[in-house]
Amino acid sequence: MKIFKNLAVPLVLTVLAFFVHPDRGDAVERDNWRFAVEPYLLATNIDGDASIGRVSGAAVDVSFSDILGHLEAAFMISGEVYHSSGWGLLVDYGFMKLGEDSSGPMGGIVSTEVRQEQRQIRQRIQRKNTKGS
Repeated sequence: MKIFKNLAVPLVLTVLAFFVHPDRGDAVERDNWRFAVEPYLLATNIDGDASIGRVSGAAVDVSFSDILGHLEAAFMISGEVYHSSGWGLLVDYGFMKLGEDSSGPMGGIVSTEVRQEQRQIRQRIQRKNTKGS
């Protein structure tokens, strides 16, 4: 049941994003500018090696279902603005928080938390097709 609770908001936002996708022509347009905001989902796993201090090359293999089982919060959104001249800007943000509480070897509770954030800004230049169809 925790999985459905964690996915409810991102799933609803992703479905709503379908209706405002800029390629569908539903983006907001004003003067010579076009604006769009898109929440989205990403399914991921972790596979590789990790190093901490003197320990290096420790194998890491975390499946999507393990990540989903420890997911406490996630949010991903992309915003775009384009001018009729072909110039545009894309801003992207992603956030994920994983956590777990477990009993320690001497009866205490060990709480772990991992936060990941991603920020990206890109410029886009789109050439107009000046030839007729």
